[in-house]
Order: sequence, then structure tokens, then C-alpha cells
Amino acid sequence: MAQKLFKCDKCFKLTPLIQKTENLSKGIQRNFFECKNCKAKTTVYFSDKRLRRMIKKQQTLNVQERKAVLQSEIEQRMNELKTIYETSPIL
Repeated sequence: MAQKLFKCDKCFKLTPLIQKTENLSKGIQRNFFECKNCKAKTTVYFSDKRLRRMIKKQQTLNVQERKAVLQSEIEQRMNELKTIYETSPIL
């Protein structure tokens, strides 16, 4: 299987697509890709306990219609957390 790559936003070089997670504060996690060349971090999403529970639940569902509704709720929560933490000084 070919390794997936992404283009770094900082150095603009291609680097392996390896998702990493770091704990911030109060149960908040930052999921990101780290450039192998310049070590810049590109945030994929922020998550809290509630969001992680929703994602886990979605992965176990079989009914496509319910998965779609849950996906909408997941995206809404991701956007809420992004608004809060993307401009946070803890990064």
C-alpha cells in the first residue's frame, strides 16, 4: 500500500500523512499532522470527551440514516471546538 502524503502549510513540502494526538487542557485533544521536514503541526480537529463518544458511537452504528444524523452533530461539535481552541493561547 502506498503511503499517503500531505503538503505542509509551512514549508510546502510533501510529508507522510501520520495523524497524531496531543492532550491540551480539561480533556481536550488536538488531532494533527506533523511535517516530517519542518515539524509544523496542521490541526485536523479538536475533540472533547463528548465528541469522542459520538465518533465511537457512529462507528458502531449500522443504520445509514442515523449515521448521517450523527455525522451532522459531530461536524457541528468539531466546529464549536475549533472556534474555541484554534485561537487559544494553549497551542
